[in-house]
Amino acid sequence: MTTVAIVGAGFSGLLTAYHLLKDSSIPSLHIYLIEQKKRAGRGLAYGTWDDNFLLNVPAGNMSAIADDPQHFVRYCQGIDPAFNDGTFVSRRIYGDYLEDLLAQAIEESDARLEVITASVHAVKKTEQGQFLVQLTDRDALLADKAVLALGHFASANPLQQHSPQFTAEDFKTTHETQWLEQADRSLPVVIIGSGLTAIDAIFKLSSTDLSRQIILVSRRGLLPQPHRTNPKAPAKNSLDTLFRSPNTIRAYVRALRLEIARREQQGGNWRDVINELRPYTPEIWRRFSVTERKRFLRQILPYWDTHRHRLAPIAHKRLLNLMSRGQVEVLAARVKQIQPTSSGWRLSLRSRQEQVVHQIDAAGIINCTGPDNDIRRIDQDLIQQLRSDALISEDPLHIGILTQSDYQTIDRQGQVNAGLYYIGPMLKASYWEAIAVPELRVHTACLAKVIAANLSA
Repeated sequence: MTTVAIVGAGFSGLLTAYHLLKDSSIPSLHIYLIEQKKRAGRGLAYGTWDDNFLLNVPAGNMSAIADDPQHFVRYCQGIDPAFNDGTFVSRRIYGDYLEDLLAQAIEESDARLEVITASVHAVKKTEQGQFLVQLTDRDALLADKAVLALGHFASANPLQQHSPQFTAEDFKTTHETQWLEQADRSLPVVIIGSGLTAIDAIFKLSSTDLSRQIILVSRRGLLPQPHRTNPKAPAKNSLDTLFRSPNTIRAYVRALRLEIARREQQGGNWRDVINELRPYTPEIWRRFSVTERKRFLRQILPYWDTHRHRLAPIAHKRLLNLMSRGQVEVLAARVKQIQPTSSGWRLSLRSRQEQVVHQIDAAGIINCTGPDNDIRRIDQDLIQQLRSDALISEDPLHIGILTQSDYQTIDRQGQVNAGLYYIGPMLKASYWEAIAVPELRVHTACLAKVIAANLSA
């Protein structure tokens, strides 16, 4: 029997298992799909049961099968024929889609898939080159190959070095909102961050409490741009001008602006250029030196994120309505300090325009600064064990996990950990564009082929 252990059953883990099940070249394959949540495919993005939360990408670009771009659209039309390529479908439906996809693959495959609900606290490599997967409250598993499909981790505490009396445990979450019922109704809720996760938090809070004020605080006060009402599939226009640019951030930003201006003069839209750029992004990222990548993260990233990761039009309209009636306010400021009060917390903020420090009293604070990709500080037993045993290592920018082109992890000395693979958003260290369905569906299919080739050799 040949065994593969996949740690994590979000999108990346589930799709890797799906592709392995579809491959008939591996003899007597047994897959362990290990997930601490009760249902596979219901990770951070698709774990909601509220149909008010929509995908941020139209259905036509959300197929889980890279070579069948209409796969998800057909699934949606089986629910409601009115769905089409441009529909922004609920995340709940997408979670259903992933579950059904895996169930069908299990039924049709000769391989065996065992879904295990458990937390993994260690993955150890044996002298024989296998992997011992140690589970909480269960016997350990032994696997020939292991895949780390770990997904996103919680946001880092943005005030670790400024307010030692304020810890990560003091932040509220939108998973549980009972605390709002006891909180002072005259005080706002403050959300640190203003990206897509912050918008989700706004919608959750405003659905629970129709009157409480919500204040978003971020350094630049930028909000995600909306998709067009009738989104278009990316065209295959030539972006040669970008590739003729010097390999500097300044040169690429200038070339991108010129291309957008040229396209808009022809009646196009800046979104077209951003969409068409996606397949080229990994190559552009590889061309940049570490210095140029740092410059991108420091100077360009906030502007890139708001244009690259956009809101569904109906979600953007909902946000504008909340802002126009005063329930939501956006502040461009840096949080300097947070201190406890008798009724909540007092934040000291310094705005971008002024050097004066302003203070806001809040009933609670939610951290939406984005997932922490620095494995040096992620407070999780598995991550720290893998790092301590040199089974994973961080990239120079601390935005992901180092891997070879075949997804095998690399230790600090640059040595390959044969048989141990990583798949998921921390591939951004190598590819940058590696956190969304259109890219991860390709990576998962490629990873499954690599594993199958190694096991059947």
